[in-house]
Amino acid sequence: MNSIAGMLMGAPEAFEPVFLEREVEDEVYTIVDEWCEGYSRGVRLVQEHWNQGGQEMTDLLTPILAFTGETSWRGHDLADDEMRKLQQAIAPNVRSIHAYWLTRRPGQEPVRKPVRHSEPRVGRNDPCPCGSGRKYKKCCLH
Repeated sequence: MNSIAGMLMGAPEAFEPVFLEREVEDEVYTIVDEWCEGYSRGVRLVQEHWNQGGQEMTDLLTPILAFTGETSWRGHDLADDEMRKLQQAIAPNVRSIHAYWLTRRPGQEPVRKPVRHSEPRVGRNDPCPCGSGRKYKKCCLH
């Protein structure tokens, strides 16, 4: 299990996405586009499952998809305070998305029992079980 999945499983409140930052004229800008694009690529891998989430999943994905080419709605056209609000919604929404899918995970797979044969194994020099009368190694072994 990777560290992100481990954190979301063990301490989801500690999860924070790692965004890039860029400083321009003494102002620091958070760059979320690449992170959101990577997340949306993961979503597209199994889009049919994500579509089953309905409106709840659409609402949770909105802040992430706003910074990608996935929608015609562009988060970059918003005012700075609105864009920051969207950026700040990404981490809690990712936690909620993880919790959503965690509750829908199938239960534990049943433990497979070892195969038990009712008859003993046939040795190489034993008579062949097919009834030919020849040794197993000269008949059905090959």
